[in-house]
Amino acid sequence: MIKLRYLFLAVYLLSNIGALFGQVSDINITIAKEKVVKDFDGYGLNIIVMGNYGSDTILPGDYKKACGYAKKLNDMGKLKLIEAFTPYFEDYSVCGYKVKPFTTHTHGFGANIFQSIKYSIAIESMYLINLMFYGEYVHYLSNLPILFDKCTKKEVLFDDSVKILEMSGMYRKWYLEMKNHSVRDNFSMYNLFDLYRGSVGWLDAENIPNLEKIVSEIEIQVANEEKDKERYKNRKDIFQKVPTNLNNMSKPGLKNKK
Repeated sequence: MIKLRYLFLAVYLLSNIGALFGQVSDINITIAKEKVVKDFDGYGLNIIVMGNYGSDTILPGDYKKACGYAKKLNDMGKLKLIEAFTPYFEDYSVCGYKVKPFTTHTHGFGANIFQSIKYSIAIESMYLINLMFYGEYVHYLSNLPILFDKCTKKEVLFDDSVKILEMSGMYRKWYLEMKNHSVRDNFSMYNLFDLYRGSVGWLDAENIPNLEKIVSEIEIQVANEEKDKERYKNRKDIFQKVPTNLNNMSKPGLKNKK
């Protein structure tokens, strides 16, 4: 009977552990610039995420893995992420890999034609923030690591310190706004639109044909996230109510013998 009780508890824990540990809560993020010789003789950013589950490394140029962290990091984790990238906002050394779209399945959004083949560590740092913050929805903002001057209607050169500083300045302001906002509310997909401001932006964000459609899709995403959070909360509440005294537990479907 005791074995059955333990088995019942084990099955319950396994069925709920995914909801409990779906996001990384207590983390430290370390970012290091490394030499990368691939398409060019340049550099890349190596990301190490350390948490209560252990550590994980995102190697330079592994944007697919970086994108997966959008669903793993909670709000505080994402704030730490931006903090870790800010020292590289003024690094104009070239990345070791050439410009290419993150995904070819953008459903008509973003830029289909571009000229730039190089981008800098400064641009990569902001591009990685976008990937790790918004995941699969990054194509609404920056499917390509290319900045765009809205006044001249030209792509920004990878080492144009003036234009890149203008963009990184917006990211610093964005970070402060969200840091204050996080005290009273959770982040939302709507925060993405804050990065549309300014005279310098992402090339893809300037080539979006139907903003109303994006808003509609993001509204659906936000609603789904709220449902997921509610399901997570309910499962967590149930988990916390699991009896700690196993002797009081009965085999499922049977009554305790008197």
